[in-house]
Order: sequence, then C-alpha cells, then structure tokens
Amino acid sequence: AVYDDRENHDYNDVEKTLLEDTYKGFVRSGALLSEEKQEKLKELNQKSSTLSTKFSNNLIQSSALYELRITDERDLSGIPDTAIEGAKQAALDKGYENEWLFTLDFPSYIPFITYADNRALREQIWKAFSNRAYGDKFDNTQTLQKIMKLRNEKMKLMGYDTYADFVLEERMAKTTQQVIDFLDKLKAAYKPGAQKDLEELKAFAQKTAGIDEI
Repeated sequence: AVYDDRENHDYNDVEKTLLEDTYKGFVRSGALLSEEKQEKLKELNQKSSTLSTKFSNNLIQSSALYELRITDERDLSGIPDTAIEGAKQAALDKGYENEWLFTLDFPSYIPFITYADNRALREQIWKAFSNRAYGDKFDNTQTLQKIMKLRNEKMKLMGYDTYADFVLEERMAKTTQQVIDFLDKLKAAYKPGAQKDLEELKAFAQKTAGIDEI
C-alpha cells in the first residue's frame, strides 16, 4: 500500500530508494504470489534449506576422511616449520608415532600445497581437496542436482526463466545475455596475455625443475 501510494508523497532520494528496495525484497520473496503459490514457495524454501545444510555437512565430513601421513622427513622439504610442528602434533593426536599428518583443513592444507617441494604429494592432496564430497560415502552429486531442481522450480513459480535471471535482476549486468557478451569481450582481450603467461610459466618449469609439460 505504501509503495502503490508513493506518487502522492514527496519522498527524498534516500526514502525513494529505501521504499523501492524494500518493495522489491517483498516481491522477490513471493509477496505478490497467490496464497496457493506462496505455500508452494514456502515448501520449496524449506526443502532447499535442508538440502543446503546437508551439502555443507557432507563437505565437512568428506574432508575429515582424508589423511596425508608423511613418514619420510624428506617429504617435508619446503614446508614452514610451524606447519610441520602442527602436522607432528596432529599425528600424535591420532596415535601416529614418528609421522606427520596433513589434512584438508585450511591451516594444514594451505602451507602444504603452497610450499611443499614434493610435486607428487602436492598433486595428491590437491586432487583430494578438489574432489571433496564426490565419489565417497558423502557424495554431494545428487544433493546438488536436487538443489538445482528446486531452484528452477522456485524460479518458474516466481515467473523467471532461470535462477541466473533472478540473481542478475539486482546486479549491474541485469541479464544473462549481457553476462555472456561481457565474458566474450574479456576472453578476446585477455586470452593473448594468458597464453603469454602460460608460455613463460612453461619455460620457468622447464628451467627450474625440468618439467616439460604442465
């Protein structure tokens, strides 16, 4: 009612913006939907919330499964002393004698992936980090598919073609096509520079470590 009567009031710019944003917030939450559709939206939101929590929990539990146990002190080369001390304590806490334990928790993972000289072990822990909650008992694949399905169902209910259209409505880009056009421009502008960087990186890897292919 306040929004519909806005032309009859001498609101300043701040008040107009506040009113506009508040109104949009209500509308984007389903305030203009019929009672039946509002109930449906509420149901979809509850399901989405449950799935989002499940997704996060799976990620945490999957991460906890991974352990990189170092038994050869030479494999610690390059890693900061503080990270090594932490890995030693983590191993002792798990009952691993004369070992160093690295996990996918950031305080453990970041120093290892950043500084460890052992490329094979860096690759191993990086792959484990990249595949959290995928392919194990906490696999998030179906959960993610259900979340996407619910998002699409919510957007159809709200009158949008896709979830991207809903999000972009309040962003500078406004439409999915403008995003695609912008990305195409970026690609044309940055690809030559990126290729040059890649060649320099390849040369550096070959010179410093004898690596022929990245």
